[in-house]
Amino acid sequence: MSTSLQAHSTILGVVRQANPQEDVRRQRVFAWGVTAMLMLCTPLLSQWLTVVEGRAKAQSKLRRLYRWVCSDLVDVDAYYRPFLALALSGWEGRDVRLAIDGTSPNGACVVVRLALCFRGRTIPLCWKTFDTRSHSVRFDWYVMVLERGRQLLPRGCTVTLLGDRGFGHRKLIRWCQQAGWHYVLRLKGDSTVILPDGSRRRLDSWRPERQSILQLPDVRILDDQRRPVGPLHIHLAFAPEPAKEPWYLACDHPYGCMAMADYSCRMQIEAGFKDDKSGGWNWEDSPLTRPYQVERLCLVMAVATLYVVTEGTLLADAGRRQELDPHDARGLSYFQLGCRSIQRLLSQGRRLRLKLCLPSRPDPDPVTAYGIPFPICGGYTWIPAAIPAGC
Repeated sequence: MSTSLQAHSTILGVVRQANPQEDVRRQRVFAWGVTAMLMLCTPLLSQWLTVVEGRAKAQSKLRRLYRWVCSDLVDVDAYYRPFLALALSGWEGRDVRLAIDGTSPNGACVVVRLALCFRGRTIPLCWKTFDTRSHSVRFDWYVMVLERGRQLLPRGCTVTLLGDRGFGHRKLIRWCQQAGWHYVLRLKGDSTVILPDGSRRRLDSWRPERQSILQLPDVRILDDQRRPVGPLHIHLAFAPEPAKEPWYLACDHPYGCMAMADYSCRMQIEAGFKDDKSGGWNWEDSPLTRPYQVERLCLVMAVATLYVVTEGTLLADAGRRQELDPHDARGLSYFQLGCRSIQRLLSQGRRLRLKLCLPSRPDPDPVTAYGIPFPICGGYTWIPAAIPAGC
């Protein structure tokens, strides 16, 4: 059995066992898509067909791939759920960090993604594509992503949601309170704060000193209808250099150091988008621009990411990182380690070991350890009492 056929058989077995009622022809095409992404690192369907085995002509294979990408019968969640469940087995009841953000690789639509923070990167949890070019996504749009994420998370997880200024909606704070999620959301500087004594001030009227955290406990903020939301806690601190603007972080607890450490994890979703683009899957090269096409392409990239990150994690945890990483201390992400390991196996004519198992224990070899991104008052470094799962 060839390498591509062996990989296709493994992927097909996972999706087939979880959803036997689905048309097996669509599942086969999906499995070929993931196999091609792993082997070629490209979103181009015209290149995928070179991996697809069979006696059909190239035109027929390409038509089959394009038909799957455009099919409205493909349930993205149903396809993705079994792969995610295998990868996150053993994560029940863990303390996790989820980041939400949007991207638009080709400028034609916006993808909002909810992702799990894991060892310096993020693992896609769920996503939704919107037919808009504006990155200011409405709350009633991205709340659909959050609701889907609640269904896909392992049971009993304690969740902290991390979001940038574009997701600082007051409705999101209320949603987190109702869902039982913690939150660390960055607010805009022109937000109005109601202090415990009833006075009102804009957030940008405070200027915290560098390497220090200014705390505003038990305050309220105004929503779009000028109604107060809270009480909550706001922590102010300058972003790590060379950034020159402060962070205004709204959260549901009074621990400023923890809020800074958690919000620093939000940057991992930016690195995850880079893996999808120039750092890995070359998403920008794809001519697929319609929202339903992008949704299915994201499905293929997400499953491929699970396999690649698992490969890199297993390699590093086995003490074999330096076989592929030329740095003394870890200089490559687990995603890059996994990609290089797969390419090495292919170049040596060996079979891919497609496993799905992401350990929930903290990263034993972090490039940037979980914590605040600067020493407090120029010297004191905060040591966390506990590290979130996978961080």
